[in-house]
This record gives sequence, C-alpha cells and structure tokens, in this order.
Amino acid sequence: MKSGTSISWINSHILKSIDDIRVVEYIFDDMEIVDRNFKYAEYINKKKPDYIPIAYGFIACSGMLHIMRDFLPVNDFYLWLNDYPQKLEKLAKAITKKLADIISVLKKCSADIIFLGGNFDSTITYPAFYKKYILPDFGEFIEELHGAGKKVVSHA
Repeated sequence: MKSGTSISWINSHILKSIDDIRVVEYIFDDMEIVDRNFKYAEYINKKKPDYIPIAYGFIACSGMLHIMRDFLPVNDFYLWLNDYPQKLEKLAKAITKKLADIISVLKKCSADIIFLGGNFDSTITYPAFYKKYILPDFGEFIEELHGAGKKVVSHA
C-alpha cells in the first residue's frame, strides 16, 4: 500500500447535496474494474522467496461503509442515513457491485493473503449498523476469497 495510511484525507467530500447521489451512482454503474493481476505477479516474482505477498483489497468492505468513510463527513452521513435511507442504500448497492468485481479479480491474484476491511469500532460502526450494513457484504466477500484458497486479514 503506497499511501502509507488506511484513512484517507478528504478536503472536499463528493456528496454535497442529496441530488449528488444520482451522479455518484451513475459513476459506479458505469465504472469498469480491470484485472491487472499480471503486474502484481511480476512484482511478486521479483521479490520471492523472501517476501510474503499480501494483496491490498479495500478498506471499505461494503457500499454503505464506503459512503460513510469517503463521501460524507461522518456526522452528515448519519443525518442522511436517517433522512434518506433508501437513496443511500441504492447508492450502496451500486458501490457493492463494484466491490464484488474487485473481489473477482482478487480471487485470481497470486497472493495467498488479501487485506480486506478495516477501521471498525463500536462508536462509529456500532454493532447494529455493522450487522445491517457491513457484515452481509464483508462476510460474503470473505467466503468468496476463502473459497478461492485465500486467507483474509483485516484491521479492526
């Protein structure tokens, strides 16, 4: 991970008004995930045998968590979730579809270990929120990766 941190510094969030949700949803619907595993394999092959490859998946392991982390200030996120739950859930589904595409790529990569999910805590991602909006997608992604023979590490 070249960024050196798992928490992005965001100066200006993409969602400024409720109307912006349609634009962001369109971006995710139109986005294409491209398999670049060959570049990763080239890099790993240069490092062997003294290297344990861990592929970086993504921190926000559900669409709703991605919205919370990166698209709105957290206080605004919870106000929007209260006021516009269906609109946020629809956007979250579009994001989760792309996360699933990334999982499909990760299942084929040469790393045996995948870093997936992080920065969970009982305050911001409180248990009821985690159970409803994170665990279903996160659990499915982990099962898929395990089914492909991958181990998963996470930062809780």
